[in-house]
Amino acid sequence: MVDGSSQAYRSRPRAPERVGLFVATAPRPAAVRPSRPQPLIGPLRRHQGEPGETGIPPFAAPGLVLLASLCILQGYTWLDFIPDSRRHSSALWFAGIVLVSVVFLSRPERGRRRMPAQWLMLVTAVAVALVTLPAVYGHLRAVGDAMGVLDLLLAASALGAAVVGSRVSRASR
Repeated sequence: MVDGSSQAYRSRPRAPERVGLFVATAPRPAAVRPSRPQPLIGPLRRHQGEPGETGIPPFAAPGLVLLASLCILQGYTWLDFIPDSRRHSSALWFAGIVLVSVVFLSRPERGRRRMPAQWLMLVTAVAVALVTLPAVYGHLRAVGDAMGVLDLLLAASALGAAVVGSRVSRASR
């Protein structure tokens, strides 16, 4: 005897059957889980081209600190806090290397502009490069003192760019 009511009876869910002390239920579909566990924390470092990262690249902060320490030594030498008998032409090499390294270490990322601390560091490096030639070959004491002050200002701006850039990078993670 097959009628419409029997099909309605078949589409209704069945009540669980009792088998001994346990209740048997119909099997449920299995949950699909990925084969690899997902990390709880995102990646520690972002790649250079990923959006959302600002500031200086991670390798630049140690380079800026090293640059600042060399600028402090050079500035103290120009101000005669570290005794030096004569002006060295190696200061010309130092000014050239400082300018190139500042341009390299303070370059902005794609689509971004330089931070104010990076601009200050770049302007100070250009000033150091321009004042070095008269300071080495000139005989004015004031030019040598200005060179020492510029070296110390470059050291301070490099440290500021390293600190500000690393904080901005850390905050954007």
